[in-house]
Amino acid sequence: MVQSWSGHKTFRILRFITDMSLTCLVFTLDILCHLSKHLTSAKLLPIVFKRGDEGPGWSTSWKMALWAHLHNSDHAYKMILQLITLVDPKHEVSREGGLYSNLFTAHPPFQIDANFGFPAALSEMLVQSTGTDLYLLPALPRNKWPHGCVKGLKARGGVTVNISWKEGSLHEALLWSSSSLNSLAKLHYGDQTATISISSGQVYRFSRELKCLKTWPL
Repeated sequence: MVQSWSGHKTFRILRFITDMSLTCLVFTLDILCHLSKHLTSAKLLPIVFKRGDEGPGWSTSWKMALWAHLHNSDHAYKMILQLITLVDPKHEVSREGGLYSNLFTAHPPFQIDANFGFPAALSEMLVQSTGTDLYLLPALPRNKWPHGCVKGLKARGGVTVNISWKEGSLHEALLWSSSSLNSLAKLHYGDQTATISISSGQVYRFSRELKCLKTWPL
């Protein structure tokens, strides 16, 4: 059972990581540590470590999203580099993944899964949300992407998010919702948490300290 689980290529046994609420993140990490003690004999490492990074494109996007969800920016970034490694169609190796020159991802051969999975996993590095909590830049590789911005990311509850960051830290965030039914109550960045309320049709500008600086009609 240990061998078949630790090498399971589809990560179905780790599905609970992305299914569980982010508010249970610490609990999720505890579960992984507990499982590692029972499912690995040589090393006390979680299954996701035991499985390794190798795999086709779709699997790489899966692992990128898993590491991002666990707020491990370094490993999520490592999976990005693996996914965008250029592949020569004439000398490709089965199940090693990579990227063709036309930007199609390789299994090989081409599979669309990773092309769809990559932007989803990338978004997971920049914004994560539950029904009540929204996390800004949870898995940003600060040393690799010290400056940047993203616009139009969608969070649960019909919330739209624009974020900019400088020198590896949050600069500001804009939030607004098109739904009066959103239940967003807390905003998180690093170890900071702010209690917020988002009304439909209003734009809210937050500082790096998560203070609301300004509001205006959408």
